[in-house]
Amino acid sequence: MASKRESYPHRIKRLTAKGYSLAQARGHARPGEAAVRPPRSTGVLDDKLIKALRTFRAHNNVSAAAREAHVSRERFRTFLDAEEVASRHGRAWTITDNLVRELDMISQGRRQVVRVRGFDAASTIEKHNAAVRAFLRTRDIGLLTPFDGVVMTDTAGRKHPLETRPNVLLRLASSGGDGFEAVYRIII
Repeated sequence: MASKRESYPHRIKRLTAKGYSLAQARGHARPGEAAVRPPRSTGVLDDKLIKALRTFRAHNNVSAAAREAHVSRERFRTFLDAEEVASRHGRAWTITDNLVRELDMISQGRRQVVRVRGFDAASTIEKHNAAVRAFLRTRDIGLLTPFDGVVMTDTAGRKHPLETRPNVLLRLASSGGDGFEAVYRIII
């Protein structure tokens, strides 16, 4: 069996003969060049990238976010570009989060899991869920009023009005079932 040192020159020679650039053959494609091996995607982001994204959202610093999450800066930047989470203009990054998130929400008298695109939509649904939990503890209807008439649109284009009727929420809470545990996943 050949060692890694022997297989590296062979790989370079084989890939450059196929028309790949030297950088691609080495496994470090330049910006704009296709990778020899496409990045693997599991459909759901791993915890390290999610942690890096949260830190990046707070500090807007790619290096610090990658370092804190124990992810390489190159991997995190590739993720930001590939998933269009942020765009770079000169030296400054602008967050353009367009990731699909799967959340548990209460709409039209029932609990349902929906997929929404973007941080703002997911944040609104989570704030509504928190307000519902607070309402169930305190019975303060004023907690639900900011969500009157708020309609969320899922990735399929269906409209979901957020539930604010106190009797419906109390009935759902008393029916038992799986409770109001948060379902929140980022989907690629």
